[in-house]
Amino acid sequence: MDKAAERAKRGRVLVRVMKAARALIRCLPLGAVSAIGFVAGCLFYICSSSQRRLARQTMAAAFPDISRRERAGIARSFFINMPRGALETMWFSSHLSSLGNVTVEGISHLDAALAQGRGVMAISAHFGNFPLLHLKLAQTGYPIYVMSRPMRDPAVGKYLNDLQSRCGIETIHSFPRKRAISETLAHLRGNHIVLIQMDQDFGDEGIMVDFFGRPASTPTGPVVLASRAGSPMVPMFIFRTGAGRHCVKILPAHEMVILGDQEATVKANVQALTGIIEEQIRRAPQEWAWIHRRWKSGQEPEKADKKIS
Repeated sequence: MDKAAERAKRGRVLVRVMKAARALIRCLPLGAVSAIGFVAGCLFYICSSSQRRLARQTMAAAFPDISRRERAGIARSFFINMPRGALETMWFSSHLSSLGNVTVEGISHLDAALAQGRGVMAISAHFGNFPLLHLKLAQTGYPIYVMSRPMRDPAVGKYLNDLQSRCGIETIHSFPRKRAISETLAHLRGNHIVLIQMDQDFGDEGIMVDFFGRPASTPTGPVVLASRAGSPMVPMFIFRTGAGRHCVKILPAHEMVILGDQEATVKANVQALTGIIEEQIRRAPQEWAWIHRRWKSGQEPEKADKKIS
């Protein structure tokens, strides 16, 4: 069996497992689902030594002044929140009437931005239970399109995209690039919300801006496309407030910085939005995805960790 066939077979098995898990989860009360997720997260933290080490190294680069014990505590909370959040989102997708457990602060900022009639570029991060943020906005009646990378496994990607679509969330795949740009501009001009997460390393295609005092490659697309469409950029994040309870916080629209030339303008605004993301992470560090190599294209956290230690 060649690699493509093997991957396709693995994908079909995974889809069946996901369907069975969702069928089981929907039969349980939310409290039980959250408790199962908590236990799964504890096991994940204990068993994933390499990921645990990466999280601590990344945290050491971001927070050189806190103790190793504090970093370990933040890392443990993050590892617990990952599977717990996934199971809770799975449960909410089958119990949409229970989304009252997810509150929203700052909705007036989003409404004011949409009232301009040029769509909204929603700026977010891999922070908190972000799929639940998408679900809450969609079920509140907002037309939301989320940009994401196509999944390596087409069967799994199709299953997840179909599930999101049934819940009112549409996907814009970031590749092919030309189609992603045209779809994004069309939705912004249709006064829709396009949500993009700006907190991952963007390799050679990004620009270097400061993130926790270190150069990090960051995408320019959100700023460039919002500028082309004349769309306001509205930062939004989701925070856990308890077992099965979350709060979406929508911040005021970012005031576009205009400088002498386009390159400087784009960089200034990318830096400002990255600073907003950093501020939210500092507020609730246990919510961010510390297992991503954010400084991969700049200075690796492993190197920074050695200097710090």
